[in-house]
Amino acid sequence: MNSARRPLAVLLALALSPPLTAAPTSPAALASSSSSRSSTVGTTSWPPLSGLQPAVYLRKRNHDPDVTADLRALPAERRVDVALALLAAPARALPLADDDAYPAGLDDKDRARLRRLEVRAARTGALLVLGDSDDPRALPALLRAVAGDADRADANRADADRADADHVTALAAERLGQQRHVPGVTAALQRVAVDAARSDAVRAGACAGLGRHRGRFAEAALDALVGIAADKQTPDNVVVAALQATANLGSSWAWQADGDVARGAALRAQARAALSVARDDEPLVVAAARRATLRRLR
Repeated sequence: MNSARRPLAVLLALALSPPLTAAPTSPAALASSSSSRSSTVGTTSWPPLSGLQPAVYLRKRNHDPDVTADLRALPAERRVDVALALLAAPARALPLADDDAYPAGLDDKDRARLRRLEVRAARTGALLVLGDSDDPRALPALLRAVAGDADRADANRADADRADADHVTALAAERLGQQRHVPGVTAALQRVAVDAARSDAVRAGACAGLGRHRGRFAEAALDALVGIAADKQTPDNVVVAALQATANLGSSWAWQADGDVARGAALRAQARAALSVARDDEPLVVAAARRATLRRLR
């Protein structure tokens, strides 16, 4: 997306730009810096979110709740307001289905499972909307989610599903990669991707975010992904995610759509050179991902 269309985001980017000698920026630190420049968002009433109602989503083929269409149908500013609220609210405050909205005969376990899916859908829809938004409030919200704040209240609940929380954080990292014109985001994603204390799913999401980072910092994103893939301490599935993200970063059609074919070609050549030599004793799954990535980078 052309940065000329995002004057507020560019001003925010300049304010957040770290010194060239600074260490990689943590998402928590960058979010703290960003949030001081964003307004507090709240909603006194929720709009109709039919995608969270069992009568709607249980009729779908996959039976999964989904509020993305509901959110995108809202006016732009209201859409962001609601998305921010869906991320910030604890699960008990979300506009989930009433108890009597579930099919008769469901036991407590199945009802709890559907409620967790609804919470996950609310967070997921919010992140998808914010990732596509030019609103200056989107960046700090994504950074807070990557830092792990979005589901902090739920993580302490006995019935919280850690895998769902990891899914939300990983998706936040992936969508954060779309903020590709903002200094500091590349370093924040890299920090998450190499953090052994994070789950593999979250680290893979950060790699996917780097793979969306075409723009001013594409070369820095490539360097980060190549380093992650080359590190023998990186789990195999995170290495695979880094390789797949490298292929996405170099996508010829994406660079053509951005109007910078020559730079995309140069980046693909750099990526091919960096990935042409396999690691010693490379696992089969990594070797297959490397070959697939090199084919996509031709």
